[in-house]
Amino acid sequence: MYAFDKNSVSEEVLQNHFAETENGFGKHVEIYTDGSKTGEAVACAVICGNQIKACVCQTNLACTPQNSLQLEWLSNLFVD
Repeated sequence: MYAFDKNSVSEEVLQNHFAETENGFGKHVEIYTDGSKTGEAVACAVICGNQIKACVCQTNLACTPQNSLQLEWLSNLFVD
């Protein structure tokens, strides 16, 4: 997708390229991720199948047990 300038290429071209790329992988598990960062916090979201998980961590706080559980869930996504 990085080969295209998103400001000058139509949405249809991008969607077609994504579909062609996706079809080239054969059988696979789709995992979608997103993240963001501000001066006060970092956040991430993961979608895998019908599971959706999100985590927000304050940057000025140490890792909490809740954050550790979120990170453990993320790591378990990749365990057979």
